[in-house]
Amino acid sequence: MIDDLRKAVDVVRAANRILCISHINPDIDTLGSSLAMHLAMTKMGKDSTILNVSSVPPTMKFLPGVENVVSRIHPRRKFDVTIALDSGNTDRFQGPLMEKEKLGRLGTIIKIDHHKLGEDFADIDLTDTQRASTGELVYEFLKHYPVEMDLDIATNIYSAIVSDTGFFCYSNSNASAMRDASEMMQYGVKPWEIASHINENKTVNDINILADTLGTLKISECGRFATLIVTKELKEKHQAENYMLEGFVNYPRSINGIEVSAMLREDSEDRWKVSLRSKGSIDVAKLSVKMGGGGHANAAGYQMEGSCKKVAGRLERMVMTRLAKLDKGK
Repeated sequence: MIDDLRKAVDVVRAANRILCISHINPDIDTLGSSLAMHLAMTKMGKDSTILNVSSVPPTMKFLPGVENVVSRIHPRRKFDVTIALDSGNTDRFQGPLMEKEKLGRLGTIIKIDHHKLGEDFADIDLTDTQRASTGELVYEFLKHYPVEMDLDIATNIYSAIVSDTGFFCYSNSNASAMRDASEMMQYGVKPWEIASHINENKTVNDINILADTLGTLKISECGRFATLIVTKELKEKHQAENYMLEGFVNYPRSINGIEVSAMLREDSEDRWKVSLRSKGSIDVAKLSVKMGGGGHANAAGYQMEGSCKKVAGRLERMVMTRLAKLDKGK
């Protein structure tokens, strides 16, 4: 990791044209990390471009520099370095990384990530699973350059950290994350302002679809597994975008006795995104990897095609099997 970090630092230092990529359907960690990197590179005099092929959700418009995010780049534009942030899989980045025949125009590819499972697609891999967020890794990376931190960069890094730790309520919270967040405050970040942007910026529509989604709650007979279901029809009823559903899966996990919670979201006809959360007894990343997905031990996900009954049934069998093995001490 140390040798790779030194190599990445040298490669970026020598580069001029840099592309920062955040994953599709962005969360605050991927977008905040990318923006922090982009702003820092620009401040260093680099020709930096920040790409996200999805549209930026309104809930993330408060992040400094977000107006610079583009959804596409010219097909013949070349870069010296491409920095892919916060995902270990190329399909999460879409766009250039999926166009294998055009990889040469991306220059040296550097992956900065904190997920423990993923593809080996980068020339330099700076994955560190001990970090709670990619924002922390960006902060560590930038310490190797003579770039002065400012409020805009710090706001993005702080937002990335607190969003991925649930404001230090999740099990991935650690002293390192808290220390980095506190250092961002030295540059003028006000925690209450960030918390307000993230947690207190909902519309009536957000609350209405939450109410209907909670109405689909199903708890297994053993009382240890809970699911929510969001169909296309439900989203259409509330004219809801996927970003509005962020965090819904955490509600069932808050129920006493629930060890694993899931939300099934229908993105197109019989095409489902399954989000999983665990209280720690079951590694949901391992379950997700079996289905072609990934994530963390307590927060992961995958995609699956089929009817709602088929997708929910497959998921329940996997979880029940794992719970049974857990009870047997396996």
